[in-house]
Amino acid sequence: MDALVKTGQSAISDFNDLLFRRVRPVGLRPTHNLSSGNPSYAGFPPAVMAVQNVLQRGDMRIYATGAGYDREKSELLSFCNELGLRGGSPLTVNHLVMGLGATHLYFTALMVLRERFHREHSGKIPVILMTAPSYGLFTLQPEHHGFEIETVPLRQEDDWVVEPEVVADKIRQIEHDGTRKVFVYYNINPHNPTGTVLNSEVIQPLAAVLEKHHVFAIDDFAYYGLEYEGQSDPIARYNPDRTITLFSCSKAFGMPRLRAGFACGSEDIMHKMNDSTSMQMISLPAAVAPAVTSCYGEGNLEARQDYLANNLRGYHQSFRLMKAMVCGINSISAENHEKSSMTHVVREAIGDHKKAVEILKTGMPSLELVNPDMKAGYFAMLRVRNIDQYYYGEKRLTNTFQFAAATIDATSTLTLPMNCSVSSHCPDILRVTFAGMAQRRVARALYNLYETFSHLTSAPDSSKQKALVEKGLELNSRFDI
Repeated sequence: MDALVKTGQSAISDFNDLLFRRVRPVGLRPTHNLSSGNPSYAGFPPAVMAVQNVLQRGDMRIYATGAGYDREKSELLSFCNELGLRGGSPLTVNHLVMGLGATHLYFTALMVLRERFHREHSGKIPVILMTAPSYGLFTLQPEHHGFEIETVPLRQEDDWVVEPEVVADKIRQIEHDGTRKVFVYYNINPHNPTGTVLNSEVIQPLAAVLEKHHVFAIDDFAYYGLEYEGQSDPIARYNPDRTITLFSCSKAFGMPRLRAGFACGSEDIMHKMNDSTSMQMISLPAAVAPAVTSCYGEGNLEARQDYLANNLRGYHQSFRLMKAMVCGINSISAENHEKSSMTHVVREAIGDHKKAVEILKTGMPSLELVNPDMKAGYFAMLRVRNIDQYYYGEKRLTNTFQFAAATIDATSTLTLPMNCSVSSHCPDILRVTFAGMAQRRVARALYNLYETFSHLTSAPDSSKQKALVEKGLELNSRFDI
């Protein structure tokens, strides 16, 4: 651990270091990637066209003003009012700020809230509370701003849905001795990676808990629009003055490389966030505002609905394919023609009709799909059953970091241990994606993942260890986790 390059103060950030600096071997490039957060589909066409148009305009030589974009922001008001982001009150452009995607806006919001915390709670330690699992890379920014991170574990038996009373109990526990104050609650809706959709039955009492304890909410709506079932409800509908809602062009609209998004919140906080951005870069890149307004503005409503609906069908089909492979094809409700199509995809992916039929009949007994009823997004969570009964070479496995290393070595497939999603209470679970690739590649990658078990043994195997060392994989250095 001492040799690691630290990106943060807490063990949560060490998890990310372990993944990127020790589990991924230098020089070994996995050919199948189940860890990516990339969406499957090309960018939203009106937004792509808007970006192309702005780059071709003759005024690219002129700086934009940092406090500008009022015209563009006015086009977002209808969308935001429809979501109820000011409760029952109408929004103005002063309630909005644009930024370089949700990550930049999250970082800026934490900067503004940290300054407010020190004014209001001098001498105390600021705490940000988030669910576990959560988006692991969003643990780095709070630490940079001096927040301590605490988590509320989500449980499979609760369908991975946060319970407001558990949040309240956690806040009281953290604040009981008067030295620490929970100042921010980070929420993802729809949730990454569980795929849950939090509706008013959960969000309204959660908002009441946060308001009672004077906690600000950062409500991450990056996956909004990727719901198969249900409707995500914003915290701001019930607590607008203490909520910052984040939107992005990355996930639902297929443009993560562009780095464009916007935030909605109180005029005071939005003003400070805008000032912070202006101090950092004077103004945003020219493509940000046109992309955001194309994705969320009034002008492309029908095109947006068609684009999201078409993409959702593809994501849902890929999820059903993954579920059929892990749990068996009878775990899904499907017509015979769809089952036949799935069998064809799996057979083409693995090149063996008999194996394809067997997998779809029995599933993958060594794996458990722990979010089989996910309602949004493009991530699945797989439990490695009885992980501590397996050896890879001479090393006994105890967690999915080690299993991920074995998977890279054995089948050239990359997965993400759930600890990287802030979930130390889920040491036997992997997060895998079914996006960013065609269904046949999803099936092949999942089959490769399952093939890892054929390289594991129930007792130490020195011959396998010797072969791995001869391949130069330095197995022990990556397994000492």
